Amino acid sequence: MSLAYQFYHTGEFKIPYLPISVGEQPMLAFHGYAQSANELQYFQPVLNGMYEAIGVNHFFHEHAVYPSERKHQQPLSVKEIGELYMNIPEIKNADKISLLGYSMGGKTALALVELYPEKIDKVYLMAPDGLYMNPWYKFIVFTAFGRKLMKTTLHRPKVYFNLSKLAYKLGFVSEKLYNYFNGNMKNQAARFQVYDTWLAYRNVIPDLNKIAKNINRHQIETHLIFGEFDSIITPKIGERFQIKSDFIHLHKVPCGHMMNNEKVKKVLSKLINSSSN
Repeated sequence: MSLAYQFYHTGEFKIPYLPISVGEQPMLAFHGYAQSANELQYFQPVLNGMYEAIGVNHFFHEHAVYPSERKHQQPLSVKEIGELYMNIPEIKNADKISLLGYSMGGKTALALVELYPEKIDKVYLMAPDGLYMNPWYKFIVFTAFGRKLMKTTLHRPKVYFNLSKLAYKLGFVSEKLYNYFNGNMKNQAARFQVYDTWLAYRNVIPDLNKIAKNINRHQIETHLIFGEFDSIITPKIGERFQIKSDFIHLHKVPCGHMMNNEKVKKVLSKLINSSSN
């Protein structure tokens, strides 16, 4: 299989996408923050035979282009996310598609369930973002002071590292969360990626009650896969969403936030195989 990206252009947007697997049923797959569709190739053996999966890159990630005139001024909306991704040529005319999303990609997948429930067959979400809004993220992207503070850290990272260290010492963030965020702020390019991505996606807030109603109404088989030791997006977040529908199933795997491991692959394989029977 070719690993070359294809591109969907609409307006000033350029969306890179990559064939992940070969099968009969179409699927959109979304990677996590600071990753790309290439990482989704890890699940190719599990998806092959069942899904014609297309991995899509988020904006401010590899090869994706966001309109420069909108940067920081006009964030994406949930509706816009749906229009952008559901019009990818290989997906546009499909009667039904399935969704796979990891972390940040989980939020994107949830947005599509909110908008197009009648077109969604099955959903597989791994440590999905979008089920809960971290207070620190909310402070940074929705307050003028928070955005100014974040912008200051782009060129003066000591401001960020001193504040994050203080938050850790005061017990506001766990050690794993502290290390995770610091890892994403390690150099200027990484800091700009955080800043640009957070601001562009700040209005992509899935309506969880509407999504649960859609899942119930359309009987969408939805699987949530969480790492038992994940302190970034904890299983408790998934449990609060699971109780909203009998069609939402929660699966815990003995791992942390990173889902590219054999334990998760085994669980996903079992779910896909049972769904095909």
